[in-house]
Amino acid sequence: MMNVRTSFLFLSLLSIAWACGITRVFEPQGATEKKALNSDDGDKNTKSSTGSVDQASTEATEPVSVAGAYLTCNYEDNQLQNGAAYALNCAVEGGTSLAPGDVQANFTKVDGLGKSYPLVALLTGSEVLKWKITETAETISIPRLEAKISIRGFGVKNFVFNFKKPLPLKLDLNLWMVGEPNNGDGGPENCGTMYNQAQRLVHANRYGPSLVQARFNDRNCDNIQRFICRKASPGTGEKWKMSIASGIFADYLTACPAGYKFGMPMSPLEMTEVNTLIDAVTAAEEFYVALTDEGHEGTFTFLFP
Repeated sequence: MMNVRTSFLFLSLLSIAWACGITRVFEPQGATEKKALNSDDGDKNTKSSTGSVDQASTEATEPVSVAGAYLTCNYEDNQLQNGAAYALNCAVEGGTSLAPGDVQANFTKVDGLGKSYPLVALLTGSEVLKWKITETAETISIPRLEAKISIRGFGVKNFVFNFKKPLPLKLDLNLWMVGEPNNGDGGPENCGTMYNQAQRLVHANRYGPSLVQARFNDRNCDNIQRFICRKASPGTGEKWKMSIASGIFADYLTACPAGYKFGMPMSPLEMTEVNTLIDAVTAAEEFYVALTDEGHEGTFTFLFP
């Protein structure tokens, strides 16, 4: 499987720039959205700025810097499908020397209803400032990341990023039906599905038994099927639902009921939850999940709905 790095570049950070009041937008080449950083004329310890960059701007071949310093954040390669946690690494590099105490940073995921989920960010660097950020199965499914960063007390800068490009995963083949994924049935099968227990028996009769935890299959994206839907804002109420509507994979943006989004289990606990849901359907059925290798054969990626 290919190792594909999912990365994004934050706007550059350096205490000299903060102190001098530099508020011009610095963005990577090819950014599709640009918003000026606006600062007021108040006290330097209270003024703030906001920038917004979508995932399309993470493809710059060279980082853009202010006075030579910049912040990069990258999901680690080879993150295992259905892992207990997911790792995001961030670092401030270049420019003048910054000590760990010079930078204050908070990273948060924010769902579609505005609810915030603080992320655990462990400072791991010394000469080069590095943070290892731990995400859970719930936060990894939220595409919006917010960062609040200040250097040497010169105000707080707010940055907002929305993940749009899929996150590559290393498949746990123990979770896949025997012989899968295989691009079988006479054509490309680029879209992920999950079997309920009755469909597992159908598969076993044709191909032989699978491991007890196996549920995943790859399927032609034009098949008509229902979708697995995750609650958009975790909390009270049902976490998972099956869509009422059926459709091809490309219908995923509109398939789920209000308050839910297309998803897939991202941890062992969530696997159990989804299995319980779909096994309540007595007829053999498989459901689309937010997993595809369309356009990157053999590298399955999780979609940020």
